[in-house]
Order: sequence, then structure tokens, then C-alpha cells
Amino acid sequence: MPYFESFLTEPIAIAMDQLPQLTALFNRNLNTTTSSSRVSSWQLATASIHHLLAKRPVDAIIADFLDLAKTSVCNSLTYVGIFGAGVTKKIAISEDVAIMPAVEAPPSLAREIVFGIDRWGQAIVKMGELPTPKPNLCALLSNNVEIFDGSIESNIRTSQNAGEKITALLRALTLSSGCPFSCGWQISWLDHPAIPYEGMGGYGAGGTFEETPKPRVETCSPVDAHLASEVYRSALSLPSNIKTPTELAIDRLRRSRVHTPSADTALDLGIAGEIVLLHGPPVKKHISRRYSERGAYLIATDPADRKEKYKAFRAMYDARSSAAHTGRINAAQQSRLEEFDQLCRLAILKVIDLGGYPNWRSLNL
Repeated sequence: MPYFESFLTEPIAIAMDQLPQLTALFNRNLNTTTSSSRVSSWQLATASIHHLLAKRPVDAIIADFLDLAKTSVCNSLTYVGIFGAGVTKKIAISEDVAIMPAVEAPPSLAREIVFGIDRWGQAIVKMGELPTPKPNLCALLSNNVEIFDGSIESNIRTSQNAGEKITALLRALTLSSGCPFSCGWQISWLDHPAIPYEGMGGYGAGGTFEETPKPRVETCSPVDAHLASEVYRSALSLPSNIKTPTELAIDRLRRSRVHTPSADTALDLGIAGEIVLLHGPPVKKHISRRYSERGAYLIATDPADRKEKYKAFRAMYDARSSAAHTGRINAAQQSRLEEFDQLCRLAILKVIDLGGYPNWRSLNL
């Protein structure tokens, strides 16, 4: 039951109001990174009933409430809705960032709101309402926050840091797989056993309405967990003059995967490739040749492979040019979009692995 009759909750709430240790708690504002609200005895009473139904020992429930009354710092969980594929179990990206199927996220009202999954792990279906797409993946961010009387500035900084981590995660997922990823709503929630599932009188939500990925989701290569973690860490540590263009290239690669494979895809991939392969001062050489030579140099393994990669990068550039100048690509180019995607992905990964761009003037194919 999501709610209880007042005759069950009221006696417990009255008893809580008479406890000196909890009275002070009910007069303080509880802060998350996105909201602030007053703690009420009614909310804790409701939570206690749920804890009892879950067979949690009474002494443990009381100990949790008393601990909350004297706690000043608590772990905050930010649930971020992600539309994507290639993740079948929890992947720890870093100490404070993880990605997992939505159903594996910790139960809370935040999970219910963002993903439509109730406390028992069941999808919520409301009679008379049309179904709306819900994110299938949860990015979970955790960090310690001042939960009482926290400053607005501190909350803003925490929220900004969360946004930076989410963006870095999406880039790492993009480079470690062939899947599309887009971001939706996010809600912060306090991770303390005394905090009721329903929250403390409110919640803060934020996020964007990015486009939900189209086709090709089922056929993409899955996320390489180790590579995702490596890229997340390495990309954040790049020098700013390398980091900025590289991030722009990754964002274009991610965008190319969200919409239906088309001339728009070829255009995005071509631009992502240009950012990486044409980086640096101009040289007196045809652009498509320079583009193809540098791509082959970056990712090929031997002279024979370089010849093949040169042709492949040349074909990718031609598809980009066709899309830019005519708004269309031919059937042969359409059939190679997945190949172009991988060429672009590998080139970006190589730059990150090198920690910068090669000396393009000393290429030896």
C-alpha cells in the first residue's frame, strides 16, 4: 500500500512528537541537492509502518530515526534517467558514478517518478493514461552532502558537479559501445534508512528532454565496462586544449546515433571526424586526403591495413560531403554508416589514449 489510513499512522506520529530527540529534528529543514523541506513526524510514522511490513526489527527502526536526528552529513543519490542499450548489469564507472538497468536502482519515490518502477520492482500502469516512454537505464551518482541547514551555494555547486559527471558518463558510454544514449529527468534522494520512501515533503527534479533514440538500439555493440571506466577517467584528465575539441567530437558521435540512420548521421560522423582529424594548423593538401591519411595513421595496424583504412575514411568523408551538399547519401554509403561510426569512435579513442594529437607533419604511412 502506498499510503495508510490515519488511524494507523496518527498514534505513531503523536508518540514521535513526544520524543525530545526527534522534536528538534521536526523543526529543521532537510536539504537535498535540489530541494529543501521540513521533516514531519507523520512522514517518519508512515516510513516506520513500511519498515515493519518489510520485517525490519523495531529497535533498528528506532535507532535509524535517532541517528537521523543527530546526523549532519548524509549520502545523496542522484537518479538520472538514460535511454540507451548495451547495459545488462550494474557497471561501476568510478567511486561515485554507476550505470545500471533502471529496475536495479535502489527503490525510492525517485525511481518511481523517473522510471515508473514501484518499491516492489513492478512497472506502474495507471488506468486511463496513455503509456509514455520511460528511461530504461539509471545513472546513479552519489556524494556526501550537508543535509541540514545547507547553503544554497553548496547545493548549486553539487548540482553543477552532478551535471558535469552525467555529461562525462554519456561520453564514456558512447566511446565504449556502439549504442545511442540520451538523457532525461533526474532527481536527488537522500540515502539514509530513516528517510521514508515518499521523501520529506517534496523532491527536486531537473533535466532535459533529449530525443529518444530511434532504431539500431537492438543491434549495437554492448558497453565495454572496463573501457567505459578508463575513458571516463582519462577524458576528464586531458589538457584543456585537447579536451575541448575531443568532447565536441564525442558529442557529435553521440548525436549521430540518436536519430534514424540517414544523411544526418553521415553529416554528424563527418563533422566528428573532422574535429579530430583536421585539428591543428592547415596544410597545403586536399582536405579529403588529409582526413583519410590521418585517420589511417591513427587506427591502422600495418601498411596493408592503412591502405584499407585510408579508403574507408575517404568513403566516410565523401558521404559527409554528399550529405552536406545534396542533403542525401546513396545506398552504398547508407549501408556503411555503422562502419563509419566505428572508424570515428576508434579515432577519438586513440587521441584520448595518446593524451593528445600526433605531430601530423611527420606522418609516415
